[in-house]
Amino acid sequence: MVFESQFGILKVTVVQAKDLKGGDLLNTQDAYCKVSIDVPIKEAENTKETDLYAKKYPLLQKTQVVSKKDPIWQETLEFRVRTVPKASVLYIECHDKNMMNDCLLGEGSCVFETDTTEWIQDFVITLKNKHSKGTIKLVVHYQPRSVVHDVKEGIVSEIDRVKREAIKTIVDFAADTAKKAV
Repeated sequence: MVFESQFGILKVTVVQAKDLKGGDLLNTQDAYCKVSIDVPIKEAENTKETDLYAKKYPLLQKTQVVSKKDPIWQETLEFRVRTVPKASVLYIECHDKNMMNDCLLGEGSCVFETDTTEWIQDFVITLKNKHSKGTIKLVVHYQPRSVVHDVKEGIVSEIDRVKREAIKTIVDFAADTAKKAV
């Protein structure tokens, strides 16, 4: 029997924030969010990733900057999560992008469970900060997968790349042969 290490893909769609307070002197924001799974954001910022999947699924991810009082991102970030332990924590921070130092507008977290079944859930998180409050809406989609599935996906991708290279080589050879024949 083959042992399959189970994991899943967690798609976190940062939908929008409401009632953000703080930021610069005019109380306007150039807002963006930082998101991490199972590792607090401050710790994730200082962690050097050595995981094989770190390029495709970074530990810490950021949204684009949106310049609006109640920003709407509709941006999806993808994370690789293990199914064991079953409970995971999503950490989120909302920042105001400034020329000198970015300002923390608020932070929050939510707990979710990973297992062998797919699910989608909406979360509205109250952001906390000593100067401000606001909410952020997320749509979280969990898809269970296995290492075997991931390896198979990688092999198929590599086969497609080799096919493209072979076709290009054949076309180039045919073109060169045609030129010499003329």
